[in-house]
Amino acid sequence: MNVYSVRSRFLGSYVFIICLLMVQIPIVYFLVGGMTRKFSQVNEAGELRKRAVELSYILNRHIL
Repeated sequence: MNVYSVRSRFLGSYVFIICLLMVQIPIVYFLVGGMTRKFSQVNEAGELRKRAVELSYILNRHIL
């Protein structure tokens, strides 16, 4: 197969694109994993805030 033929250029282009996609898979995996951990922390902080508001309401009612 000639290096400069149209078929070899298409094949080379496809191989290059597939390699780029394969390199991005672990990067995206780690980015998404980090985002989900951070989102769970934010979600937990929101739940703790709600519980603190409820406790302060209960304590205020008890004091009155």
